[in-house]
Amino acid sequence: MGLLAGALWFYYGSYQDKAEEYRRLNLQYNEQVAINTTQQARIQQLHELDTKHTQELAHAKTEIDTLRADVAAGRRKLRIKATCPVSETTSSSSVGATTTIELSGETGSTVFDIREGIINDRAKLRYLQNYVKAECR
Repeated sequence: MGLLAGALWFYYGSYQDKAEEYRRLNLQYNEQVAINTTQQARIQQLHELDTKHTQELAHAKTEIDTLRADVAAGRRKLRIKATCPVSETTSSSSVGATTTIELSGETGSTVFDIREGIINDRAKLRYLQNYVKAECR
């Protein structure tokens, strides 16, 4: 009887050690699953953010290309409203005269290039700001 009780005590102690190890490993596994789930959600959020801003950039580029083609084909004209200073000897009641200036094709193309660069830079800044906000949560 004593031998049987000793063997049972030994196996019960071994069982307790294995049960504790199983609980510890199960806890670690659940923590890793939670970390992976959170990481997958962040990856998906960043993918959606990337897709959104890529589409915005593509739309802006298409709009600029359409405007550029319309100006080149003569369907539209590129004009800039400007205020030109008037010398004091000409008129004392007016500081400047408002006029519209029509640009040449090459100059208009340069204006569109500058506008495209500004739109791209703004879109990239919005993307980076949203990226940082998503990563810092």
